[in-house]
Amino acid sequence: MPGLVTVAFDTVAGAGDFVEFEFEFAGEAENVDDATAQLCAFIDGLEVKLGDRVNRGYPHMLLDRDH
Repeated sequence: MPGLVTVAFDTVAGAGDFVEFEFEFAGEAENVDDATAQLCAFIDGLEVKLGDRVNRGYPHMLLDRDH
């Protein structure tokens, strides 16, 4: 993968345990869709069983909000 991915393991009180993936090198992506596709390809390439993907921040999860 040409971009850089940061992986963080988080435990959030009241929400659970998470693995967070961040695409850090936007210069390697043509747009947001391209960056998202590259990040998803990276995650899929790990071949590790993960839970459902969550696309909202921890504060929104704790407040039970979509955005």
